[in-house]
This record gives sequence, structure tokens and C-alpha cells, in this order.
Amino acid sequence: MQSSKFNFSTAGDGSAEPGSVSQDEAGTKRSKRKGGCDREEPGERRRVSGQSSAEVPCVDLRQYLREKGGSLQEHEAKIMMRQLVEAATELHSKHVFHCDIKLENIIVETGSDVPRVHVTDFSCGCVAGEGYYRLFSGIPEYAPPEWYKHMRYKARPTAVWQLGVVLYGVLDGHGSFDTLRFLRRKLPISSELSQNCQELLRMCLSKVPKQRPTLKQLQHHPWLQ
Repeated sequence: MQSSKFNFSTAGDGSAEPGSVSQDEAGTKRSKRKGGCDREEPGERRRVSGQSSAEVPCVDLRQYLREKGGSLQEHEAKIMMRQLVEAATELHSKHVFHCDIKLENIIVETGSDVPRVHVTDFSCGCVAGEGYYRLFSGIPEYAPPEWYKHMRYKARPTAVWQLGVVLYGVLDGHGSFDTLRFLRRKLPISSELSQNCQELLRMCLSKVPKQRPTLKQLQHHPWLQ
């Protein structure tokens, strides 16, 4: 699936709107990983082209975290998370399953006063259905627990899991997330976070897919208000 056709940017107020990433102008490199999915090399400076012809400098979220000292404060993470939940909701309403939501596939406009994020790289994406998927094309470290346990997973609970992984990553600041390490209780949720934030993380990162909130429920969670 060509990434430029299904990129969605979200405005600073959390509303979703169609956007695009100009891969040629960004000059990003492409590489292969197991599973045959293309990805962009992390940390490279890029430019976003939206509905106008203006170009905006941006970096992927992992590089943005490095420049911020490794993690974000809750208030900034909340602004980004609102936008990501809106984007994921918009994608699934159009029957698009990204399958590989991660720090490197989220870009942040560096010239914006309010953090403005874009979901990019749909090379692992597919049509979002209601049934099970058995081949996982995204990064294994972000795969949901049910894939490791039953070798199958569903689109919407996986999207919620990966949003939880991203939120954990931007708040933690201690390296990369790994599903198996998290399940072995090697990656605890920080007690220094607000209670609402801890609750949201536990809900998104539930081992049981049916216990995770829906995307619509996420939108109305107290932490995101």
C-alpha cells in the first residue's frame, strides 16, 4: 500500500484532516526488514506538504524525543495522543489498518507552537476487517500479546495496543518498548504519572484484547479531555 495515499495529519486541536508526506522532497531512505515491509530510516529531517504548497520542517517522534531529552511531559504527550487517537479513528472509519504505528512512523512539525503530528508510512497497512489476522507485518516488539500467544490478532484492538505503546514510549524515556518484556513485568508503568494517565496506559496495554477500550472510548477518556 502506498503511504502517500493514506497519510492523515491532525490539527493541533485534535481534529483530523487529510494530509500527505512528500517522500521525494524529504529525501528519506528506504530499507527492508523481516516481513518484507519498507520503512523510513529513523531520525532523518523531513518536510511535510499539506493542502497548501508550503513545506513544514519535521522529524520523526523518536528523534523529537531525543531532542527533548528522551521523554515528554504529560501535557505535551496528551496533545499528541489526542491527535493520534483522532487519526486512528479516521483511518479505521475508512477501513484502513496501519498495523505499524510506532515512534518512527509518527512525524512532528518542529516549527509549530502546538505539537502537530502526522501518521506516515503505510507500507505494512491493509484493509481493516472485523476478522483475525495471522501474519504480523509490523515491528515484532510492538506486536500485541495475542499474536505471541495465539498467533492471531484483530485490527482495532491492535491499533489501541500500539497507541498505548507509543504513549508509553514518549513518557518513559528509558529505551524502546518490547511486548515480551512488558508481559514479563520488566517494563513497569511509572507511578510518577497521574492516576488518569496510568489508567489509560493499563487499559491500552491490557493483555486481553477485549479489555482494551475502543478508539471511541479512548477519545472520551478523562486523561485526554
